[in-house]
Amino acid sequence: MFDAVVEVRPQVTVEGYDALRIEIERPDVDDETIQRQVDGLRDRFADLADSDAPLTDGDYAEIDIKGYVDDESVEGLSATDYLYEVGSGIVVPKLDDELHGKRPGDILKFVDSLPERFGERAGEEASFQVLVKDAKKKVLPELTDEWVSEVSEFETVADLEDDVRKRLDVYARVQASMTMREKIFEAAAALAPEEVPETLVNNEMERRLHDLAHRLEEQGSR
Repeated sequence: MFDAVVEVRPQVTVEGYDALRIEIERPDVDDETIQRQVDGLRDRFADLADSDAPLTDGDYAEIDIKGYVDDESVEGLSATDYLYEVGSGIVVPKLDDELHGKRPGDILKFVDSLPERFGERAGEEASFQVLVKDAKKKVLPELTDEWVSEVSEFETVADLEDDVRKRLDVYARVQASMTMREKIFEAAAALAPEEVPETLVNNEMERRLHDLAHRLEEQGSR
């Protein structure tokens, strides 16, 4: 003889569900969203052109940089002819602040704390010296039918924008469907007189995540 303990689904009676009303915003893909997607493609094929204008986020600076703690050089903080994207924050946050408004020939000296990726040294104060040797701005290619046919499977700008609109519309509808289901479940749960077991909640969350991943996978294969 032995005893076994198993979880069973509770028998729940929900009243008042026929009066529930769920509202969500209608999925809409506007021209601005489409343009951002197209500009993202243009950005991937952008060229860098020499510039004398003050540096700002999105510009590139060719720099010599030295970083050290207590006169000790820190690995990963010193480089020569390093092409750095201003605003990327991939060295230390203050580097971007210091580069703003600078031009070739400027020399920067500042102190900043090492970020978490430096492991045990994270939080230590490091001194930096930076020489701005050159400055470049990103130049996006002109959006023409010829360019579109060269970099994509489409022949015209209109064809590209139409494909972007369709893909974004599918994604928006999937998201709206998931939002609707979430709101329905939440509204119905509020009517339930009993607390739902945690295991049942976790299983339902896993099912929904799997369902969303499957829908997005189907969208990407179209």
